[in-house]
Amino acid sequence: AQLHSEASVTSPTVRFYGPGTELQVVRREGAWFQVSDPVTQERGWVLAQYLSSIESPTPIQVATESTTEPPTVISPKSNIRTDTYGGTLENRMRYPLEVLNAMRTVWPAEKPMAVRISATDWLGVDGITPADAVIIARQFADAGADIIDVSAGQTSSDAKPIYGRMFQTPFSDRVRNEAHVATMAVGNIYEPDHVNSILMAGRADLVCIGRPHLADPYWMLHAATRIGDRQETWPLPYLAGRDQMWRLADRPDATIEKV
Repeated sequence: AQLHSEASVTSPTVRFYGPGTELQVVRREGAWFQVSDPVTQERGWVLAQYLSSIESPTPIQVATESTTEPPTVISPKSNIRTDTYGGTLENRMRYPLEVLNAMRTVWPAEKPMAVRISATDWLGVDGITPADAVIIARQFADAGADIIDVSAGQTSSDAKPIYGRMFQTPFSDRVRNEAHVATMAVGNIYEPDHVNSILMAGRADLVCIGRPHLADPYWMLHAATRIGDRQETWPLPYLAGRDQMWRLADRPDATIEKV
């Protein structure tokens, strides 16, 4: 199959087309390509082949959470098929693993590949449970995923999620330490102390900060300043602001008031 892009790979959204039909939509999230549905084994293979040709260390992430096709196949709530792709967890994992295997075949070994999973449908035994997530993560890791991005929910309108500070981190903790795979923690993580405590306690290998960056695009630099880091590289036009922030933070009487 031949592909072309209607926009450059640095744009927020890149649409790929196969012969006569739209092939895939890929959203770039920072350094990551977020692969959305629907995909098939062949489409995933071609997409990975195209992206692997890009001369950069860009990693790729396969999304199997939220209301896109792979998670609805994995969840027993939405997958009501009666063939070899439905029923047991083994059967429900068949299609996502086919996609990952096809993509891993052509994705360069030196470039990382992540899989984002839903660790719970928030439906109790009627959906994916945290115990299932351990099995799911292990299977993806065995198929070639380098790291598991542990999210939760967004697979059913019947879900009863329990929100709170770092509310999805326990799922990452369990997957990492029971499945023995590398994980990314996500979900309502908004303080540098959250990040450090998660990493130092061995609850994840990476921590993803999303919404705080929407409110403050330089959240990472500001957070580093607050905890005493003076090694971060700032954009040249902002060095005067950096120096002022560092001076104020280093004052003996400096205090940080949290609202």
